[in-house]
Amino acid sequence: MQPGSPENGIPRHVAIIMDGNGRWAAQRGMPRAAGHKQGVEALRRAVRAASDLGVEFLTIYSFSAENWSRPRSEVSFLLDLLKRFIRTDVAELHKAGVRITVIGEREGLEPGIVAMLEEAENLTRENAKLRLQVAFNYGSRQEITRVARLLIVSDLPALRAHLGRLARLEGLTRLLFTHGAWRLQAHNVS
Repeated sequence: MQPGSPENGIPRHVAIIMDGNGRWAAQRGMPRAAGHKQGVEALRRAVRAASDLGVEFLTIYSFSAENWSRPRSEVSFLLDLLKRFIRTDVAELHKAGVRITVIGEREGLEPGIVAMLEEAENLTRENAKLRLQVAFNYGSRQEITRVARLLIVSDLPALRAHLGRLARLEGLTRLLFTHGAWRLQAHNVS
């Protein structure tokens, strides 16, 4: 049996939406920042578990385009949390054989964040134990707009490349939320 195969009950692709962490903290009388920190801890546990179990793809929906509308202090905290995660965890993930790819819009991000994302991708490019796909600064409106623009200018190679990045979500069988809820996606598109 292959890791991440239906025969052994291990999903090939799991997605985690990092949503609800601030609400989780507020329900417990804690500041929203404490919930975001706990979300990162849940992410660390999920990455280790996915790797140990033989999951092939783990997609993390970490920061949507809509998150930019949050209070500036919260956005700043979330971006600092991302930077700390990259500085603290990427070397360990690399040693564990995790390949990191980032999907989402990079245009308009701070150059330092873009450089950190690219460094993480480049460092782990040859790893094959687990493919950790981080959806950062993503959104359905962005995707529709980007595809429409590529169609308008008839840039078929760029359109194929973009759709190929989106196709990395194939085989999704589990959808989880870091605040404790989970949903099972019973279909397999691969």
